[in-house]
Amino acid sequence: MKKKLQALDSILNRDSWIFLAALFFITSTFTISYDANFNTYILLLPLAIVTFSPVLLFTWFRSQIKLEKPTQKYRLMWLAAFIIFPGLGIFFHFMTSVSLISHWPVSPDFFLITGAVFLFLEALLITNRYFDKQIKRIQWIRNIDVDKLLLGFTIFLGLIFGGLATSNLNNPPGERSLYDPIQLGEIITHPFSFISYSAQYMIAFGTLFVFFLINRHLLIGKLLKERGIIIFALGFIATFSILFPVFGILLAYLPISQDFSLLPSGNQEIIQEANFLTPAVFMLGTTPVIIILEWFGQNHKITHLAKEKAEKELDFLKQQINPHFFFNTLNNLYALSLQKSKQTPEVVMQLADLMRYVIYKGKEEYVTIGEELEYIQDYIQLQRLRYHNQLDFKMTNNIDDPTIPIPPLLLIVLVENAFKHGVECAENDCFVHIRISNRDDDIYFEIANSLEHDESSSSGIGLQNLKRRLELIYPKMYDLDLQADYSIFKANLNLYAA
Repeated sequence: MKKKLQALDSILNRDSWIFLAALFFITSTFTISYDANFNTYILLLPLAIVTFSPVLLFTWFRSQIKLEKPTQKYRLMWLAAFIIFPGLGIFFHFMTSVSLISHWPVSPDFFLITGAVFLFLEALLITNRYFDKQIKRIQWIRNIDVDKLLLGFTIFLGLIFGGLATSNLNNPPGERSLYDPIQLGEIITHPFSFISYSAQYMIAFGTLFVFFLINRHLLIGKLLKERGIIIFALGFIATFSILFPVFGILLAYLPISQDFSLLPSGNQEIIQEANFLTPAVFMLGTTPVIIILEWFGQNHKITHLAKEKAEKELDFLKQQINPHFFFNTLNNLYALSLQKSKQTPEVVMQLADLMRYVIYKGKEEYVTIGEELEYIQDYIQLQRLRYHNQLDFKMTNNIDDPTIPIPPLLLIVLVENAFKHGVECAENDCFVHIRISNRDDDIYFEIANSLEHDESSSSGIGLQNLKRRLELIYPKMYDLDLQADYSIFKANLNLYAA
């Protein structure tokens, strides 16, 4: 069951199902409008799937293509999938229907319409992704209080209707109408009447607002969540059955009701079908909206809690880095002090600089790749002072933009691992080769080191820490490949920008 749910989730995370569903819908609609013959549908659907297979394949592999291909190649592949190949297919169907098969069941217009619909859907998806990113960046949208928003709307409606009522004061009683436009002069001339009318209309619309609050916070928020749908339905009926006559009396005896009826029935009779049905229909209509709002609110809380948990775990992992780093570097300093090396003071200063980076930069969420590489080079220089055996060290830096953001102390784990298992324990000559490059904001880091046959370079707290940090910071946006044979250990880390 779990595998089936994972497969379904994988399908729904791609856009292909949207275009395939549209293809079924267009085929059904076109067949019905053409001859309603099932044989036409059976013939047309496979032809449409084959014709627009480039779109279906591209949307299925879209995420992978976007990660692996440069922006220019991605755009060319999009153009080929949505324009070039479907265009050739449409042209083929047009030529076939004209010159080869005179009894062709459907005109090429079907494929033209389908192509246009696909482009429209793609435009909608692009727009949806854009606004989704914008909304996620705007904090106040996510923090909108629906109750306060509706209360503000209730006050606004009260002011509008208060203005309409005040604008009709010059008309005789019984001939006043809310359909005439608002007269600002009348409002200025009769400010107390405007305030009185507005307040009474706020009370009138406020009754519906009260029904909304009860439905959201009591019926759905408590009864539906805690006691089930049957108790919710009984509470639903009880609410408007008890409150509609109470609110009816209130509205019927407001002073403004002498000129403008506030009851849905349009008269002063309280026990009327319209007065009974209006709050019921209003509550019934707002129930799906409230359920959706509650679902989004709950989902936001879950996401927020998950983010807090991930941040706390990241902080814990960063705290683990410091002792691990200090342990290794202090070992270096201890070895040099035993040798009474003249380089010991210099090493102490370099170690201080490295510790300063760990303590201060390590607290930040991101640093630049230039800062991280400078730290790695200082670390390597400190390490090379310690070893007297021949070390073949090469570092190729092909970073075009040193300002690319990267989490601090991420790459150093692989470098430390290479020196610990490839240099520190080496009996003969050893090597460490590093290559780093980027494509846009994607970072590619490769490191290879010599390996003693009895050493394991693929375990330990450092690499476990690294893997967990990658899962938290780059979920499904990284590749880490660790390979070890008898004498060489290789690590490839690819970090993909969101």
